[in-house]
Amino acid sequence: MMTPYVRPLLAMLAFLIIASAYCPRALADSIAFSRSDPAPVYTSKYPQFFLYRQQKEKMKGLPYEDIPERINFAISPFAQNADSAKNAICPPLTPPACNVQSSGITTKPVEIGDLCGRWDMITTLFGPLPTGKTLPPVLETALTNIFGVAPGTLNDESIIDPTEKFGFFTIPVKYRKRGVRFQLDMRPLDDIGLALKIGCADICQQRLFVNLTDTGTAPTSSYPNLTTANVDKYLMREIDTIAEQIGLNIECFNAFSIEDIRAELYWRHAYLINGNNPGYAQFLIEPFLILEGSVATGKDISPSKAFGVSFGNNGHNSIGGTAGLNLDFTDTIEIGAKAGLTHFFSRRICNYRVPNSELQSGIFPFTADVCYSPGFNWHFGASMAAYHFLERLSFWLECVLVGHERDCIQLLTPDPAFSVKALEDRCSCMRSYFVDVGFNYDISPNLALGFFWQTPIKQTNAYRSTTVMFSFNATY
Repeated sequence: MMTPYVRPLLAMLAFLIIASAYCPRALADSIAFSRSDPAPVYTSKYPQFFLYRQQKEKMKGLPYEDIPERINFAISPFAQNADSAKNAICPPLTPPACNVQSSGITTKPVEIGDLCGRWDMITTLFGPLPTGKTLPPVLETALTNIFGVAPGTLNDESIIDPTEKFGFFTIPVKYRKRGVRFQLDMRPLDDIGLALKIGCADICQQRLFVNLTDTGTAPTSSYPNLTTANVDKYLMREIDTIAEQIGLNIECFNAFSIEDIRAELYWRHAYLINGNNPGYAQFLIEPFLILEGSVATGKDISPSKAFGVSFGNNGHNSIGGTAGLNLDFTDTIEIGAKAGLTHFFSRRICNYRVPNSELQSGIFPFTADVCYSPGFNWHFGASMAAYHFLERLSFWLECVLVGHERDCIQLLTPDPAFSVKALEDRCSCMRSYFVDVGFNYDISPNLALGFFWQTPIKQTNAYRSTTVMFSFNATY
């Protein structure tokens, strides 16, 4: 026979699974400026745990363990994988605003290496030359032998294959992240708590260049030497030399680093509803506020590493806030919702890759020093949890939607040859939608073992990454 916990748990689980397929509204634990790991999790504990479980059980008149719940410490090894992504291009931007609410975004499944567009080698010959720059010898040779024109004069959209095959590389990438994370929660006052989060990880990206030129068709043009043989000879087979001469590292990426340090200051308070009305169901209503911030302690990724992945916000500090509300029903389940915003501080980046033609895709031959101001992140959410629904086993589930708005990139030295707006349009906006599932089993009043699983549902301009985590939690 089902216990009183099981039937409502199964009903809510079915509801959330169905809703997650149609309603991308969700919540998140920590929010990052990252396409590969935008909602990092540090423990298998329910995100709205707040060191408040025993007090709430007492308020509901249920049996509870008499422990202070002043400190919780979690150690959580994890693994994250992704073999594909989804690409999106934001709608045009109306100056001078750099961050706008996006709409009408189109998406398509892509290889991870094609996230900001397949690499178009022909367009590396396009566009005016930036001040003080010259076309690298290998590209100048290709320009002369294929098109027979002077550097800085070619910018013909009609010679780009609309099927993105002739003159294009597609780049399958396998993303693997392995590490361990730590979370320390402290409650110095009854309704106010602190959380400190840190981790370390090894990230590896294995890539493969696939030449699509032979599967495409050379466009009809006024350039008789624009043939498959010439494009293969002067551009596709010269990818290693081109990368070396433009200062781009196209090797597989592998690095180890600590992640960004994250901290939270939160307030929450539960109110008992219907405590004096025996004819109505009792439940707790629990509003909460969270002030969040991160310090960019993770290793910065050089713009010269084509397949580098950051260990957090890629050098950008952040601050944000979240507000939410939980409803905790006696003898059944807890449901919650929250929403928040995260602001990322700008920083200067030297030798950042910027297109010198709005037609370029994937690979850009020139660099410039820029001030990079990331757009803000936002998140919404809905969750449910069942505490001790089977003996000492607890369960929670939440849907996670993280959105990132358009970045603003400003040249430190203005140069009309660079097309910064094209870079903002192509690679800025991101959406990532997950479902998170957590199980925790109490092996003593103070100790619990947990399992966490994060699976992707929908993405735009982000990795389809899956995370598995095991967690050891100690509460005192």
